[in-house]
Amino acid sequence: MVAIGLSVPYAILPGSSIQGDTPDFNDDENGTNTAHRGIFTVSDNKFYEWKYMLKGHPDSWCVGSSLDFLILLDTNGFPFLLNPTSSSCIYFPRFPHSFFSSYSLFLDDHVLRKSFVSKAVLMSYTSASFPSHTPQYILVLIFSCARKLAYCQHNKWVEFFDAKSSYCDIIIHNNNLFALADNSWLEGWEFCDNGPVKVLDVRPSMEIDDEEDREFPWDTFSTQSYLLMLEKDFMLVKRFIGNYVTTDGEVVYEGHDDDALCPYRTKYFVVYKLEIGEVQWKKKRSLNDNVLFVGANESASVPAQALHGCETDSIYFTDDRWEEMNLDSLYGGHDWGVFSLKNQCVNSLNPYAHKMNPPPIWVVPTFL
Repeated sequence: MVAIGLSVPYAILPGSSIQGDTPDFNDDENGTNTAHRGIFTVSDNKFYEWKYMLKGHPDSWCVGSSLDFLILLDTNGFPFLLNPTSSSCIYFPRFPHSFFSSYSLFLDDHVLRKSFVSKAVLMSYTSASFPSHTPQYILVLIFSCARKLAYCQHNKWVEFFDAKSSYCDIIIHNNNLFALADNSWLEGWEFCDNGPVKVLDVRPSMEIDDEEDREFPWDTFSTQSYLLMLEKDFMLVKRFIGNYVTTDGEVVYEGHDDDALCPYRTKYFVVYKLEIGEVQWKKKRSLNDNVLFVGANESASVPAQALHGCETDSIYFTDDRWEEMNLDSLYGGHDWGVFSLKNQCVNSLNPYAHKMNPPPIWVVPTFL
């Protein structure tokens, strides 16, 4: 690996021997079969090779990053944590069979492993049961096509009994879990030794924007929403993805040109702040000189002054369209870049790649 500091956010990429500004990932057909990985650092906008990052786990599939750990599934679907800097690992038990009740018995395990978990985050705590004060970890997931919530505590997987919605994002804040439902409701749980206790259930409305609805119609765009904390406020980040986008950036209908490759691409973001008193998500025009990181990682905000080379009020994103990125051998994992809230535009970080396997994922150091 090139000697660089990892005190800034970086994206983990498929293994590549090419360094510089524009490596070619299109030919990386065996990106998951090697222990090597590439990284992209936001401080200098450069690509580097990190040899043996996944030594001993070359075929593992990354489903998240949180608390400086990568959250991975091994070839048998067992979840574990890997600190890429120290190479230390923490292992969790396999998911119970009940978690797979909504899946066909004939679904290929290799395909299931890449779509079963849509978000994973970690909570760290100390317990009197462990005199050495060694940190203990609770792993929380959004899982299955129904987007349910589950957690692993004391080496046992449990599904949330009072989480009745379908969820699109989860975060940990002050050792509480907060979940954003598909209908933009916000729920929260405090973890105790006996498990989580629900402490928040807010059902805010969403500020309506008719112009936005006209510009991003439902028949040509999909949306993905993220939850994060910005200073002391809950923020909802809404991502607009063109379902079929030409090489010129035009969003078209399916079948526009049967001979042309028109993979999905992110075109726009909108940011909302939760106004508790009004019980409403209200649109924000600024991130108060912060930078956001969203995708498969635990959604995070970082002050721009801590990130040399990053534009303020920008959103760094990676591809987390799990249900589609593995359906086609020609594209998937490619949809990553930077959106400027100030300039209202997207800058793709690698516009010439249609397939990135595995997809990029941000790692945001916890001390930032």
